[in-house]
Amino acid sequence: MSKIISKDEAHEFEAWDIPLVEAGAGVQNTGDKGLKKYLNAAQLEEIYKQAFQEAWKQGQQQGLEAGEKLVQDKVQTLGKLFNALASPLQELDGTVEAELVDLVIVLLKQLVRRELKLEPGQVVAVVKDALRALPLSARNIQVRLNPEDLRLVEDALGSPTENQHWQLIDDPVISRGGCKVVTNTSQIDSTVESQVASLIAQVFGDQRNSDETVNKQD
Repeated sequence: MSKIISKDEAHEFEAWDIPLVEAGAGVQNTGDKGLKKYLNAAQLEEIYKQAFQEAWKQGQQQGLEAGEKLVQDKVQTLGKLFNALASPLQELDGTVEAELVDLVIVLLKQLVRRELKLEPGQVVAVVKDALRALPLSARNIQVRLNPEDLRLVEDALGSPTENQHWQLIDDPVISRGGCKVVTNTSQIDSTVESQVASLIAQVFGDQRNSDETVNKQD
């Protein structure tokens, strides 16, 4: 049981002060260590976020570069395809190109022959054009025709007179639909073969004739 000290007795006792304790003398300050632990965790989290963002940006940039390269490759492929479609003969080898030209020549000849068969009287216009191409001074004119065409021309133009200085001569070597006009100084080739060659030159230019000349020289 505690004894109650009266006011009169209080002067007999001395006041007691809390003794001073030096830093590090048994009492540890745990607050600083906890703060350091907290700051380290925050710094680690910030570093992680920055690393993640940088990695994401880098991956995004690489993805964009890869996508851009893919698009460029596709564009180049399409460009090559369009060029091939624009100039297909450039992609063909010489053999295939030559076969294609030969096929076109055959088709042209068939078209000419079909036209002559449907309109055999066109040979009359061919003869007239050939005669007009001669100079006025031309003499001793021979119009050489296929025998079947000769009768058509005679019926259309009549037999030449002495003043006309030309005569019709049948020549089985000449194909129907064309003629050759020969004088003592010149010659006009209006045969079907010559007409077809002219059409081929219009379609293919002079390349075909140049190729044939080179082949003959070889």
